[in-house]
Amino acid sequence: MATITFEYDAKSEVARKAIDLLVSSGIFKTMSEDVSLSDDTLEAMRELEEGGGQLFEDYEDYEKNILK
Repeated sequence: MATITFEYDAKSEVARKAIDLLVSSGIFKTMSEDVSLSDDTLEAMRELEEGGGQLFEDYEDYEKNILK
């Protein structure tokens, strides 16, 4: 499964009709942007925004430092 995100001028009738045509074909489905994130995920995102977390050169570096 793949996800496609469309960005368009919401005032454009042509764009709206094109998207409506794609959705009405039944090939695609729409998804809401209102995704509920767990408290743990939100906390992890806050930590990353504040400069927390670690960067690794590659998977071997990750294994060496985390998966001891």
